[in-house]
Amino acid sequence: MQVIIVLALVGSIYGFNVGSILPGGLGHVDSNDAGLMAAVQDASKSVNMMSNNMMHLTTFQVTHATKQVIRGLRYTFDVSFKEASSCKNTKEHYHATLTECPPADGAQTMHFHCSVVDVAWETPRYTTTCTMK
Repeated sequence: MQVIIVLALVGSIYGFNVGSILPGGLGHVDSNDAGLMAAVQDASKSVNMMSNNMMHLTTFQVTHATKQVIRGLRYTFDVSFKEASSCKNTKEHYHATLTECPPADGAQTMHFHCSVVDVAWETPRYTTTCTMK
């Protein structure tokens, strides 16, 4: 009984139905999921921080997204970036959207596979690993 209560509490904190993904289980996550969007934003910041590009890399597309309940939540996804036409690769643009920093015409697409662990009760909250595909 205590396990079900704890799982329900964790589920309510992260905004998902406990019955949909079991602890340790892997499940598909909708592209509009708020947790996924936060994970993608952190991945964008991480990729731009390690990038040597003069221009900001804008998130262009997210595919193959999954969510796993671990000590927190692990989001795994493929993400494509394009070089922005007018935004420099600076801290001010780390969380910029496609609207704020549109891609340059004919910009090359760069593909990454990312894993973001979200542990809401820790600082820093996100641990992100991205590798170029």
